[in-house]
Amino acid sequence: MKNRLFYLLFLVSSVLSLGVLGALSISCEPLVTLEFENQTEQSLIIYVNDLRIDNILPGHTIKRRTVPLMDSEFLIEAKNKVGETLYFKKFVYKELHDVDFKVVIPTSFE
Repeated sequence: MKNRLFYLLFLVSSVLSLGVLGALSISCEPLVTLEFENQTEQSLIIYVNDLRIDNILPGHTIKRRTVPLMDSEFLIEAKNKVGETLYFKKFVYKELHDVDFKVVIPTSFE
């Protein structure tokens, strides 16, 4: 009886440990550090794949660890304080790598 109880406790603790380790390994994906340069004359709110990253003042540059590296596409958006999208562009990893992970938000966007 004691052996059966010990075996059951060992089995339950093993399953729980594997679940916790699995959750940690999934949530610990490497993040990409992106640099954002705001060349506009407005304060902007930066979004990457619909995730709000931070505010950036006019003429300033910020660096932020953002989305997991495993994402295949990165939709970068910059909105003003009333929610108007002033910049949007979809990048793939190679494109971001080629520009040293720096996204420049120009004064005018076409």
